[in-house]
Amino acid sequence: MTPDVRDREASSLRTIGRTTLAGVGIGACYVLSPLSVLCMLAIIPLVRWAARGLEEKERRWVLAVLVSAAAARALVILGLFLVTNHSQVPFGHIFGDEEYFIRRSLWMRNVALGLPVHRADFVYAYDDYSRTSFLYVLAVLQALVGPAPYGAHLFSILCYVAASIVLYRLIRPSYGRLPALLVGLVAAVTAGRTKSEVRSSKSGGPSFLKRLGAIAVLIAAALVAQTIREGGLVMAGAGAAGGLVLGLAGRRPRVLMGLAVVCLLATPLVVSRGRFKDRVVTAVRQVVAVHWGHVNTPGYVYTILDGSFYVRKASIQEVTFRQGVQYVIGSLVTYVLEPLPWKIQSRTALTYLPEQMVWYLMVALVPIGIASGLRRDVLLTALLATYAGTAAVLVAITSGNVGTLVRHRGLALPYLLWFSVLGGCEVIAWLTRGNRNEPSPRTAG
Repeated sequence: MTPDVRDREASSLRTIGRTTLAGVGIGACYVLSPLSVLCMLAIIPLVRWAARGLEEKERRWVLAVLVSAAAARALVILGLFLVTNHSQVPFGHIFGDEEYFIRRSLWMRNVALGLPVHRADFVYAYDDYSRTSFLYVLAVLQALVGPAPYGAHLFSILCYVAASIVLYRLIRPSYGRLPALLVGLVAAVTAGRTKSEVRSSKSGGPSFLKRLGAIAVLIAAALVAQTIREGGLVMAGAGAAGGLVLGLAGRRPRVLMGLAVVCLLATPLVVSRGRFKDRVVTAVRQVVAVHWGHVNTPGYVYTILDGSFYVRKASIQEVTFRQGVQYVIGSLVTYVLEPLPWKIQSRTALTYLPEQMVWYLMVALVPIGIASGLRRDVLLTALLATYAGTAAVLVAITSGNVGTLVRHRGLALPYLLWFSVLGGCEVIAWLTRGNRNEPSPRTAG
């Protein structure tokens, strides 16, 4: 036997050994948590799709970012599993809400399979409070593969990675590879595109049928969003409709200026009407009632109105138009600033401080990013801005708990992130430019 043959055989044996060990490891993990293994395997084709058609250098960066992000999240879940004392609790959790939702999905799964459940568990499983269609998704998955309290986290990671990839593939052609690389919208963009705006397309713009299909998808996505969380229909519908209107009007600056002037002139006339004031006050009292409830529950909370307002629940029905304006403005400011670094209330909250500093930096860069985005793609920028703005307003006016606010800020974060990164690229380009009179280079490749 020649040395070359021996080397090839040794290499083959090593490959077989590694493959066998990998198979055994995957099999062991599958026995422990089938859903976790299936979700991690499903990420592979998603990542490959994200890198499809990219240049080699950008492809490597995209793969590195996505794999690192997914691996970091998976390691957090693994760490949660390792540090949890399963002799005392059935599974570990990071936030109380997630434990509540996982338990409810497990109870629903048991009911579907005909397994015995406590009467109280049955009641809580189908309670109207925080009912969401996502519970049924988790219940179905666990009915298929078995109880998976940790696998549910991996499924969430899979959904988040998939959404990030879709946004990346959508935004890269307009904003450039650098901003896109650092970090139901696709249907809205498709519905509003003109032929001249579609790049690298031999057939021109989307056909009438394609636009019609995109609108149908957009409506369906808004309806599904409502089943996931209260206000989802408003968030998705208003974000898409407002973005399309602003985006289409933005193509004609005179029309946009005309709309702005009409709004400025009409606002004082509409606000001065008594009926309008009454409706506004009624609507504000409804969201203030939600805020009041958050403040008067255990946990770290924040207030917007005077302290005396939170003593009596009857104060909600005494809110005036002026107090309503004060509340709305204050809630938007609080949305950006909370939790205030100098009012940290626990060591656990202190660990969030670095992320809060990053949040402040992101917010500061958003206006620059929006201005830059409008120069590149008016429709896409308008849609991203309205989706983010709608999500931010809905969360701001109904929150009162610091932890809930921080988590729900994530609804607007995927959209704001693109503006922040784009704004950061503009700032870096401005700082590194030799001659400030030269036009700003595009970050697109």
